Amino acid sequence: LYIQRRRFADRMPVALDERYLPAEMAEIVSPKDVQEESIFLTLARKGKMIIEKADYEIGAKAASRQEAALLDLKPGCPLVARKLVIYAAPRRPVITGLSLYRADLFVYSVSVPSKSG
Repeated sequence: LYIQRRRFADRMPVALDERYLPAEMAEIVSPKDVQEESIFLTLARKGKMIIEKADYEIGAKAASRQEAALLDLKPGCPLVARKLVIYAAPRRPVITGLSLYRADLFVYSVSVPSKSG
């Protein structure tokens, strides 16, 4: 199952998502679900799956002509690229994909708790 989405904020395209799921997930994930919530949440809620872990790899790339057109950018503009693999128990990959974000609108923040507190 292949899903492609373009995400917007204030009517401006800000991200492109491509997701690949095993074919049997088509019985669980509907087009309406994809519009209303994350695929991750749909699999947990409707598929009764226990999401075990997610692996992410974050990097940068230049926008291709097609990506630039979809994001209202010039070809070659910088994008933040996030590859992912999401696993359901027991260690079964259920989602793989790539998200591309406009670098000019991307913010990454992390809160790390102190081990001493």
